[in-house]
Amino acid sequence: MTTTYTLISSNGDVIDRNLSVEEAARAILSDDGKLYEVRHSGDESTLFVTAHSVNWSGGAGPFNMAWDGPSPYGKPIVEFGGSEEEREARVWQRVVTASWGSGPEAMTDGAYDEMLADQEAE
Repeated sequence: MTTTYTLISSNGDVIDRNLSVEEAARAILSDDGKLYEVRHSGDESTLFVTAHSVNWSGGAGPFNMAWDGPSPYGKPIVEFGGSEEEREARVWQRVVTASWGSGPEAMTDGAYDEMLADQEAE
């Protein structure tokens, strides 16, 4: 069974449901017009993101390596081993579980349904 995700805005509203891990990750990464790319080199796949939106007056700016959380606890989103497709799938998984600090977040549809059931039971 494939896990699907619910995308939730920073103010708690549901943006979308039943997303694949890749769809949820791409929605998180492109929030507010930011750009991203997964670069493949040899046995390595690395996620790069821009610090700003393309809508920002100074432009999106250069691409920087993405981290899955704030320093000193976060780690670069780099995956090694396996095929390009397998590494990219692991990158998407890390995006949906990362601590971005702002913008939308993803949770599994199952976890979201449990949360709703708990709230209704209260």
